[in-house]
Amino acid sequence: MLVSPKVIELKAPFKNTQQTQIVHLQNDADTPLAFKVKTTAPRIYCVRPNSGVLQPGATENIAIIFQGLTEEPQLGSKCKDKFLFVGVPCDGSIDPKHVSTSWNELTEGKTTSDTKVKVVFNYDSPMNTITEEKSVRDEPHPATTIEQAPRAVEAVEPIQRDVERNVERNVERPVERYVKKQVEEPAQPSAKAPVESVHNSVKKVQAVEPPSVATQVNTTGTNQLYMYAIVALIVAFILSRLV
Repeated sequence: MLVSPKVIELKAPFKNTQQTQIVHLQNDADTPLAFKVKTTAPRIYCVRPNSGVLQPGATENIAIIFQGLTEEPQLGSKCKDKFLFVGVPCDGSIDPKHVSTSWNELTEGKTTSDTKVKVVFNYDSPMNTITEEKSVRDEPHPATTIEQAPRAVEAVEPIQRDVERNVERNVERPVERYVKKQVEEPAQPSAKAPVESVHNSVKKVQAVEPPSVATQVNTTGTNQLYMYAIVALIVAFILSRLV
């Protein structure tokens, strides 16, 4: 029995898609052959017809119908599905519809001819969404390429300098501004100041009376009282620690 092709090719995408492949069987023997088709994945494939009888020199077209997968396989993964076409000599008067039910009787004590057919995944299909999604996902971002990294740094440097200048201006403390102003502006009046302002300043200084003797005495007495009080507190603290 001749079987062609020896490889069944399924094209991507494979999820929820139905595909039909035709396999040709030919009886190259001088006697009738009963045949049967077996598969390792009966839930994924439908075979029509899956059994029958071939007269000498006759040819039969077998439709292998792929029902589709529930999930897309990983890109590059291999398909492990296989088909086995089995032929055995038989009486030409047997009904092809009864071959499947009487297969054990047909093969008992006889030599069978077996031909294996593999299934492969073809990821090169134009409709292959797996390849398209991977190519977009693996494409490097332009900003992360090595060649364009120096240009990105050069573009960021002017912005960074402007930010630093703005921060320096905004965080300057009020005290620093005041000291800077006092240093830049002299305390004494300039030579161009009016003479009247100088006389007025002298008059204000003369108008201030010095403190009286009584006030000075009171201030001295108050300071002495404060000192006595502080000494008394210190002595009381030391005594409390010693006890």
